[in-house]
Amino acid sequence: MTLKLPKPTYALASCDETKELLKYLYDTGSLRDKKQYDYFLKGYDELGAKISRFISTVESGHLTRKS
Repeated sequence: MTLKLPKPTYALASCDETKELLKYLYDTGSLRDKKQYDYFLKGYDELGAKISRFISTVESGHLTRKS
C-alpha cells in the first residue's frame, strides 16, 4: 500500500509561494524594512526545511503499517 501525501506537499508549495511573494514585495519596495524581510524569509526557510524533512521521513517508511 502506497501512502499519498497531498496535504504536506501543498503545505510545502504554499511555503515556497509565500517566500516568493515576500521577495516580490521587497524587490518592488512594498516591503521596505530589510530586518523584517530577513526575519520572515528566515522563518519560511526553516519551515520549508521542516516540512521537507517530514515528507521525506514519512515517504521513507517511518510510519509503517503494523500487522
